[in-house]
Amino acid sequence: MRISHASARIRWCGARCTGGNVIGGRIKGTLKGIIAVVVRERGAWLVEMQTVADHVHLLVEVDPQFGVHRLVTSITEPLVCVCCVRSSCG
Repeated sequence: MRISHASARIRWCGARCTGGNVIGGRIKGTLKGIIAVVVRERGAWLVEMQTVADHVHLLVEVDPQFGVHRLVTSITEPLVCVCCVRSSCG
């Protein structure tokens, strides 16, 4: 029996952006847009997304052969850049 999709709960934190309300206003919309595009491009499904002041909660379904870790890496690369540039911690 082959499993076609695995569900994963992911909590993404901008590690280089420490403290305070980093995810808010225009950054919130930008991050949500980037996450949605990357998830779709990787063939995964974004079931739910919630932003909090300093992190993002995701519920995604991903092909186990692609791997959750690869999806997280694909999401993290552009998000760290956007988060740090906009919050001037980079």
